[in-house]
Formats: sequence, structure tokens, C-alpha cells
Amino acid sequence: MKSSLKITAISLIVLLTVACGDESKKETSVVYITDSSVQCEFLGNSPDITAQVLIDNGIDVIKSECGFYNHGVFAVCGSQTSQINLHTIHKENLVDADRLGYKSVAEITEGYTVAAECHREPR
Repeated sequence: MKSSLKITAISLIVLLTVACGDESKKETSVVYITDSSVQCEFLGNSPDITAQVLIDNGIDVIKSECGFYNHGVFAVCGSQTSQINLHTIHKENLVDADRLGYKSVAEITEGYTVAAECHREPR
């Protein structure tokens, strides 16, 4: 009797460990979207604002950061900047994120850099 109870308990622990471990093993991908900043006018949307769009559409956001394209822009008031917001999501949500205007960082041919600090408009 003790033996069958022990086997049942061990089986239950193994089952719960396997079931709970699946979430952490999902592949992730990083997507980006412009922060809509305009030189001399608007600092841009913070990552939490663009992350909320994903969340509101049923996409889990694992991590959010600020960044910028690795290409120069002319310093002209009223022009766009190279600033982007980066979001780590589950790879299975890439198509849904794309429909919302978010693109995979793999599409950035000139590359990008994650910024050490974010200087965006507060929420």
C-alpha cells in the first residue's frame, strides 16, 4: 500500500513538473515597432505603450526595451528618428504581431542596438 502511494505521488510530481515546464521552453522572438518619435517635437511612445497594444490583442510580452536602427538620420526638426521599441514575444505569435505592424528584428538589414536608457514620453 505504501509502495503504490509512493508511486502515485512520484508520478503526480513528474506530471506536474512536465506540464508546468512547457511554458518556459517555448521559443521566443523579438519584434520591433517605431516609437513614433519626431525630432524637436515628440520624444516617442514608451515601450510599455507599444507593449500594451500587443497585450490587448492577446500576445504575451516577455520583455520590452528601447533601441534604435544602426543607420544615421538627418537632424531636421519634424523628421522621424531611428528609435524603435523592442518586444520579446512567443514565436507562435509572430503572425499576429505582424498584422498589428510589429516586425521581426531579423528584417532590420542594417541592424539595431538596444539602448541603455529609454528617453520616451511618459505614459
